Amino acid sequence: MIKVIERDGQPSEEGLKLMRKIIEARMDVSQLFSSPELLHTMIRYSGGVLRDLFLMIQEAADNALDFGRAAIEEAPTGRPHLTASSATTTAT
Repeated sequence: MIKVIERDGQPSEEGLKLMRKIIEARMDVSQLFSSPELLHTMIRYSGGVLRDLFLMIQEAADNALDFGRAAIEEAPTGRPHLTASSATTTAT
């Protein structure tokens, strides 16, 4: 686990940068995400758990392909598009 939030609730810039660097080493972020801020949002949602982040990205990418989108986009709720099952559990 990588610290992405400090004890005082502020973001850990070092942890956020490290997680972004790990993702960028494994995939083309500019092609995968419709906006650079979207990866930052997903990193924060992961809580610093790399496995969870990779699973979120995989689910969002699969969902984008299922709906004919070229990249992962932000949902109107302000969250990345995930799977249909997660969309039904989240109020929109």
